[in-house]
Amino acid sequence: MKIFPEFYLGGFPSKMFCSSLTAYQKMCDKHTDDIVVFGYSEMDGLKFYSSAMVVDGNEYCSVRKTEPWGKIEKKIYQPWAEIPPVLKLSIGNVLVLLCNDAFEVKFGKIAYSQELWSKENLDLIIIISNWENGIEEFLINRGIKRIAKGTGCEKWILCDSFNGFFDSGNIDFEYS
Repeated sequence: MKIFPEFYLGGFPSKMFCSSLTAYQKMCDKHTDDIVVFGYSEMDGLKFYSSAMVVDGNEYCSVRKTEPWGKIEKKIYQPWAEIPPVLKLSIGNVLVLLCNDAFEVKFGKIAYSQELWSKENLDLIIIISNWENGIEEFLINRGIKRIAKGTGCEKWILCDSFNGFFDSGNIDFEYS
């Protein structure tokens, strides 16, 4: 599995907006692993989203950020009105969230994440982010750990543009 941060393809502010098919094609030319997760700026008609592409073999799907964060993001990107789904991947049931969506003001409330995903028998939570400051205090402690508790999923991985990788400590994951 390879995991890349939010806005990996195109940077932030984005220098490239693309459809999910184009994002898939660009990354699959470079990475042939079974599972790849990366962030990109998705263009869907005349709307733009901060999205995560999840590739599992020849299958792919996008998960969109439900709440853009900061002045620049809010100016460019639309919020996604749907609850992020649990993805049925070859490694199990996986929840993929983008940055701010994992924070306590969104899905990082124990009771809310329990209500949404506890019955899904999650095997792994993956968060990709572009979080500049206070990642451990805010995103991890006041978000990811609460989602893990609410869902009953003890395994999580965070890939961040500025701070690198973090994980729950109980998974076999090699960083490079």
